[in-house]
Amino acid sequence: MAIVACASSKAPDAVIEDFRAVERQCIVAFNGALRDERAHKLDEVGVAAAVERDVLGPWRAMAARVAAAPEPAGKHELYALMRRYVGERLEAWEAYVAGLRATSEADARPKLDLYHQKNADAQEDAQVLGAQLRSY
Repeated sequence: MAIVACASSKAPDAVIEDFRAVERQCIVAFNGALRDERAHKLDEVGVAAAVERDVLGPWRAMAARVAAAPEPAGKHELYALMRRYVGERLEAWEAYVAGLRATSEADARPKLDLYHQKNADAQEDAQVLGAQLRSY
């Protein structure tokens, strides 16, 4: 399942511009790893390594910057939603990698179920966040 970015074409401040750029980069990398798996260029271990390197590394760094950023006056709701979305996406991708690296189906299933739940939560928040960013 491909992931869709929520960021809009407007970038009113450095935190949001950073978020947008990293989100786009990470989603392209994640979808690329899935595409490479479908094309038999990567196996599950290779997908896990690619996501860890190309997605989780940059996403964690951006998440730390977003978490530390001061909120502009009157933008608490926007920043709270952005932080929640960033956390959901992080949890989803971490669970996905853990599921791919699991040594058995029994070990993988709860991790992949968590991935699907957190990914659905993130997709839902991406819709709302995208609309808020377009009007920001």
